[in-house]
Amino acid sequence: MRDRDRGGRRRLRSARVAAPLTAAVAALLLAGCDEPAPVYDYAAVCVDPATQQRVADDRCDDDYDDVSGDGTLWFFYSTTGGDRRAPAVGQRVAPAKGSFRRPTHGAIARGVPAAGGPILRGGFGTHSGAGS
Repeated sequence: MRDRDRGGRRRLRSARVAAPLTAAVAALLLAGCDEPAPVYDYAAVCVDPATQQRVADDRCDDDYDDVSGDGTLWFFYSTTGGDRRAPAVGQRVAPAKGSFRRPTHGAIARGVPAAGGPILRGGFGTHSGAGS
């Protein structure tokens, strides 16, 4: 049976309850969509080993183990401990602060800004697992 007022007319229900409820449910669902930022153990930059200068990352192969066609290699910085800064493209890497050897464990971040800057554990862009 439908709700009726005293005069027998059908009473319409208010949408005042439904609208806020819908908004609250939508907000909860959207809040659940936020994923935590990925955490990386290493940041990789592309380097010309002959000059030890950083070059554009697209010059290195996606496979961290191999030398690219033009002789460039990935250089890996740890994202933990100390003051870690990546050089800008054209600047030399500091061999004591990283390694040309691919890490055997942990996640690797690529996409370090071309202008250089601090090495962050949260990464910069694309990534790949280290593995063996």
